[in-house]
Order: sequence, then C-alpha cells, then structure tokens
Amino acid sequence: MDNLNIVPRKYAIKHGLTFYFTGKPCKNGHVAKRLTDKAYCFECSKNARYAWKKTNGITYEGQLRRARRKLSLELLGGKCVKCGFSDTRALQIDHVNGGGTKERVKDSRIAEKNVINGNTTDYQLLCANCNWIKRFENKEH
Repeated sequence: MDNLNIVPRKYAIKHGLTFYFTGKPCKNGHVAKRLTDKAYCFECSKNARYAWKKTNGITYEGQLRRARRKLSLELLGGKCVKCGFSDTRALQIDHVNGGGTKERVKDSRIAEKNVINGNTTDYQLLCANCNWIKRFENKEH
C-alpha cells in the first residue's frame, strides 16, 4: 500500500483531482484511494470492471468503442469509396485532405467522434489497401 496522504473528497472535487484518500476502509474492507466522481474505492471499482469483463467477454469501455466504430462506419457508407470492399475488419476512416496523424496525436478516436457528431465531409471510408495506396500516392507517410 502506498503511503498516501489524507485528502477529503470535497477538496479533491474543488481542485479537480481524480482520486482522494480517507484512510478508512470501504464497505468491503479496502483501505485504498477512491474515485472522486463516484466515491468508489479504487479496488472495488477494479473488481467490478473485472467481473463485467468476465461476464460479458469485453470491458464496458470496449463495448462503447465497438459501438462507436460500428456507427461511424455506417454513417460513412459501410464500404470503401474506391473499391467497394465492405469487410469492417479492414475498413479505415480516412481524412479526405490528409492530416490524420496530427489529429490522432490529440485523440485517437477523434475521427469517429467527429463523424458521429455529423462531420462526414472531411472523412471517407477506405479499405486498408486503398488507404495505403492513397497515402503513398499523396506522400502522406
């Protein structure tokens, strides 16, 4: 157990901290830091995520990522705009005018989020082969 300082939840909320520490055990007996937004003990939260994954075969966050990807692919037509390939395992969201690498540094899922929020003009759907050919021809690598 780390040597943690006592930090009240109110202080953590006021200062935008992710965790706080009371030094007291939670209802399950863990003396651990707690998540500020939910007041859950970190260990209880970790155990709940593990139980979810064991029951569902994937984490809750993983389910959200898959749902967001599926929706963004549907909004972009569900197939490669160059060759018509439609196997979602090889489809990639491409930036029509390049610049995807810089955008991904800020947020790896920004393209999906933008598409879902209605910005479909800056993006297109390409299969992996067509995307790499485009990158090569446009010197985007």
